[in-house]
Amino acid sequence: MAQSSPQQVGPSSSGATLAEMDKLLTDEEVERLIDASLAARLNAYCPYSKFQVGAALLTKDGSTITGCNVENISYGLTVCAERTAVCRAVAEGQRKFRAIAITAEMGNRFVGPCGACRQTLVEFGLDWEVYLATPDKRYMKTTVAKLIPDSFSPEWVTLGERQEGTRYHGCVYIDQLIGLLATCGPRRLHEDTHINAQTLSITITCPASARKQLS
Repeated sequence: MAQSSPQQVGPSSSGATLAEMDKLLTDEEVERLIDASLAARLNAYCPYSKFQVGAALLTKDGSTITGCNVENISYGLTVCAERTAVCRAVAEGQRKFRAIAITAEMGNRFVGPCGACRQTLVEFGLDWEVYLATPDKRYMKTTVAKLIPDSFSPEWVTLGERQEGTRYHGCVYIDQLIGLLATCGPRRLHEDTHINAQTLSITITCPASARKQLS
């Protein structure tokens, strides 16, 4: 039988090792957000796993936007509840979030987002709150930053500018290029990296941390 009001859980071994007791939301806000995620969970399309998940986002302007998991016979096309909610929020013009509540049922354990969903949450900030809840309204509170420490976030790149970048022209030895790729990673090489097959010259824009490899 569902509890009449949410019950917060502190750090424990039941999937709540990242739990924190301090929270920015009021008890009333937490309850409304969990209720919204529970309602969304009922709409989950999960004929294959039978595992229902609901999510509810609280935006900076106080709006609540929900999502549920949507499975597909081509399993890789399945979309989780968290990403469904985020995509729906973005489509409605929302970019700033205060919290997300995620509800699922796996015994006494709290179910956190998958890796892809954690990375999706990071895209919109690290300091907002995450509430993992069960159908009986037990919940633990954590943050996006705690769910994915040392994350790859938008702060790693400068959009529209290359304040750190240096453009290199001329020939680069293959071993230097391999070292550069290992340092930069494919995400750090920009779209204006060009290779001239006739002269074997390479034009690369790379971060300052990789410049020494070309000297």
